Amino acid sequence: SHVLAAVANARLMIENDVAAAGELSRLAVVSNSANPFAWSSWTDALLFTGEFEKAHAAARTGQLLAQGGRFRFWADFGVALTATGIGNLETAIRNAELPRALSPRFRPPLRYQIGHHASAGNMEAARKHLGRLRKLEPDFSVDRMINDETYPVSFLRRGGFMDPDRLRDL
Repeated sequence: SHVLAAVANARLMIENDVAAAGELSRLAVVSNSANPFAWSSWTDALLFTGEFEKAHAAARTGQLLAQGGRFRFWADFGVALTATGIGNLETAIRNAELPRALSPRFRPPLRYQIGHHASAGNMEAARKHLGRLRKLEPDFSVDRMINDETYPVSFLRRGGFMDPDRLRDL
């Protein structure tokens, strides 16, 4: 199950092969439905096929299975990411705070929290996350976040939480 999930992630992230990632991650879950890494891999594959509701359900399953594990922060971020995709800002914010607390150097939640909080109008929280991210990612810029399609915040865009006007105010 772990090998299938790892290969699925590699096929998705390195080769951009969404179909292979989907099938391999599905097999990972079937092989061991108690493996949170398999559910995380399945979540990612579903996100990249645009199946946000299914991805959110898979992420929640992975999160429940990961409780108490040392990689819980990754499962929590999966729920934040899928909540972003389905437009549930409150759940996205709450679940992105957990991985930031458990793994302070894990940058993806900080990136998303900047967009989440700016969209919610909480500029003070957005600035706080911006400061934390700049310490970990010195070349970060709000302009890059807004304009660089390769910067890893695509689900902020898809979820409607990329508000350029508010972000520029940071």
